[in-house]
Amino acid sequence: MAVYNLQQQPGNLAIQRAFRHKYSSAKLLRVIRIVGTYVLAVGGPILLYYLDTFNRPNLKTELTITSSAFTFVAFWLASLEKIIIKLGAQIQEKFDMNVFMMKWNSNVTGDEPSAETIHNSSKKFRGKTDPIWYGGTEGIPSPYDTLIAQRSSVVWDNRLRTRYIWYLGGWLIALLIAQFWFAIDHDICTKDFLITIILPSLSAYIFGIRELREHIENRDGKKAMEKKIAGYILGCLESGKSPDPLIIRQYQDSIYNLRRCTALVWDWFKKCFNKSFEHEMNAAQEDYKAQILAAGGDHQNPEPLHKA
Repeated sequence: MAVYNLQQQPGNLAIQRAFRHKYSSAKLLRVIRIVGTYVLAVGGPILLYYLDTFNRPNLKTELTITSSAFTFVAFWLASLEKIIIKLGAQIQEKFDMNVFMMKWNSNVTGDEPSAETIHNSSKKFRGKTDPIWYGGTEGIPSPYDTLIAQRSSVVWDNRLRTRYIWYLGGWLIALLIAQFWFAIDHDICTKDFLITIILPSLSAYIFGIRELREHIENRDGKKAMEKKIAGYILGCLESGKSPDPLIIRQYQDSIYNLRRCTALVWDWFKKCFNKSFEHEMNAAQEDYKAQILAAGGDHQNPEPLHKA
């Protein structure tokens, strides 16, 4: 039951606020990058069409210069975003190390984030702290509670990404339909449509497709991880053997690497599914808890995880 109790300690709650602040900061940079990319790549061609209509050719040059300049800005923002996401993943790993009673693995995660970095990020967080980050672990003995928490982490995220993939794919299709509608409504011939609207918009579509691909790859990786963890839990219960701390450590290292994915899901999108996901997750955790207790998992010893 260590996970359930440790995650509520003040120090660990501060770490939670810190990594959530980092992820929110990365998402803000992404908003700037996405809005700029789509306004210039998609709105630019439409604006140029109207500039042609009103004979204002000078603004074409200005728009071209602005688009070119923003390309460099977007590249810089993407690099900064990647750095912040990595730091967010490291701080979240620190949270997990405390809650799961594991040692820091510098070979996989690099240097441990400093106390100053965590404190600085924690005090900047403006959201609501979640005292039960890993829900459904109450009453589950160690080290099974760690495995259950790991499983819930990857299940929650891959389910969320599945819905977001449909949302993002639908948005890209809607954008293409809107551009076709604009061309038809303004009697734009096929040649002009391709040259003045589709070609300048390619960067926006490439950006969207690339992000869609990243979400799919990360979703699939977490699905595979969930199957491994679930299969391992059932295997331990059936055999009566205590979970191997080295295997739990390997799962944690893989989860960390998956968390470094630069394709993030918006907070507002998460909130749409929080209640339903939490209800379903708690029901699943109760099923696992019943199986663990029925198999005598309440006699497991959490001590080996300190050596992992």
